Amino acid sequence: KSDPWPQLSRSYRVGSETEGKVTKLMDKGALVKLEEDIDGFVPTEHLGKPEITKPQEAFTEGETLPLRVIEFDRPQRKIVLSVTAYFKGREKAELEAFLAKHPTKTIKVEELVEGKSSLERDKESDIKEEEKKDTETEKEPEKETEEEKSTPEDESVSKDMEKEQEDKSPQE
Repeated sequence: KSDPWPQLSRSYRVGSETEGKVTKLMDKGALVKLEEDIDGFVPTEHLGKPEITKPQEAFTEGETLPLRVIEFDRPQRKIVLSVTAYFKGREKAELEAFLAKHPTKTIKVEELVEGKSSLERDKESDIKEEEKKDTETEKEPEKETEEEKSTPEDESVSKDMEKEQEDKSPQE
């Protein structure tokens, strides 16, 4: 198979526009597939969302991003791209549509520390809730039904009824 990089230097010259499918989100940016066996890199600060510090805050793997080539390094076999550069000089509505599709998600401190997504945490808390319910059910004393409940008054009434029954029964 011949070296594709000479051809790539024409296809992905600095300033050219393309699309890339996000294949991996990392702390420093997003890896995007440009074509078969060719990946590019979009640094976090070039994802078009200045308020984010990690791509996971607004992007997901598998989505396609509009991009402009900002660096093509043939010897290093590296293509650096930018969403920000893509939107420079474009219609404001186009940028607003992109931003609306990529709202910034709030990532809780626990997610960063524990490396867990909110979905994983929700599942864990659901499981803990279920376990808590199960142990509470085991601890609860069995409740008496209305028929089983008796009061001192009930006992005296039932003794009176027994006595009446004895009085009415034929004596032997």
